[in-house]
Amino acid sequence: MSPIVEVKDFSFKYRDIKRRAVKHVDFQVEEGSFFTIIGANGAGKSTLCNALVGLIPHYFVGARAGRILIDGTDVADSTIAELSKTIGLVFQNPFNQLSYTAGTVAEELAYGLGNHGVSRAQMIDRVEAVAKLMRIDHILDKNPLELSGGQVQRVAFGSTFIMEPRILV
Repeated sequence: MSPIVEVKDFSFKYRDIKRRAVKHVDFQVEEGSFFTIIGANGAGKSTLCNALVGLIPHYFVGARAGRILIDGTDVADSTIAELSKTIGLVFQNPFNQLSYTAGTVAEELAYGLGNHGVSRAQMIDRVEAVAKLMRIDHILDKNPLELSGGQVQRVAFGSTFIMEPRILV
């Protein structure tokens, strides 16, 4: 079986920063497995996660070396929109994950589905299923700005999980 994630000698240095955030990272992840990235503050964990989903090089700019392949496609040769069909990111800070354009939790969960052209009927089914799984089905009509921190975490995770990515970061 070929790996679904391949990181080959990846290094990255943010613009205007002297030292590399990540240097010479190599690993592979097989589909269906769990892989953990651990390290001290400033070790490059978030940088690596941002690179896996294409935010590097398409959003954060800097000096990049090596390759990252997601299901055989180099993230540098794809768009974030294309990558989002395969890989999803749950942000470290859940408050940064929300769109802040939705008036209800249900709309927040459905936001990404709308961007992908999912039918209304499918959206409703998926929102209900994910809300139940995340144990937030009782707050679907609540404004996301009125949620507790724990509820925001569940909505943030649900907003990525609902997209049904093959890879969840």
